[in-house]
Amino acid sequence: MTRFEELQEIWQSQPQDAAVTLDIRGTTDTLRRFGRRQNLINGGKAIFIFAQLCFCFYRLGVSLTTVIGEGLFVAGLANLLLADWRAQISIAQLDFTSPSVSFIEDALERMRDPNAAYRKRLGLNLLLVCIGYNILEISRLTAATFWRGLLVQGGVTALLVVLVFTVGLTFHAKRCEMEYRPIKARLTAMRQALEDQQQ
Repeated sequence: MTRFEELQEIWQSQPQDAAVTLDIRGTTDTLRRFGRRQNLINGGKAIFIFAQLCFCFYRLGVSLTTVIGEGLFVAGLANLLLADWRAQISIAQLDFTSPSVSFIEDALERMRDPNAAYRKRLGLNLLLVCIGYNILEISRLTAATFWRGLLVQGGVTALLVVLVFTVGLTFHAKRCEMEYRPIKARLTAMRQALEDQQQ
């Protein structure tokens, strides 16, 4: 039995008052809206990845090099998108039919570090993206421009890595924090109501 299922059993035995019950409805509605918004955002990202794949094959043609390069590039992006999507779905599908203080604290903990899902997979997937990108770009170089192009690609790759680990993660954390704020406010109020009720 998972920790989440154990918490569900605890909820069922918790008494509730009208104020907490009313806030459960509001929290559930907030979570549903959050889930729909994240599905739209991530659906847009998935469409962008697919469009980029089509554009690359249109621009470079279909060859073994483009298939390998684009395959690695898309695999890295898709894995990062799926990790983020799974984390958001797990939050959006929380069931507050009978909350407990422990459950609410667990839900708040899930939202504490929005980049946790990214960090677990970021290194490998960023490596796939960089290798795929470099395969695609190096395949376009001629003998006359090979070494200069290789140097440029090295600089672009280093810049990409720095941007992802600084700007990318910071932007993602701030966007998630803004999205989580109304949910956190409701959960904190529910936790306080339950703690007051237990005293």
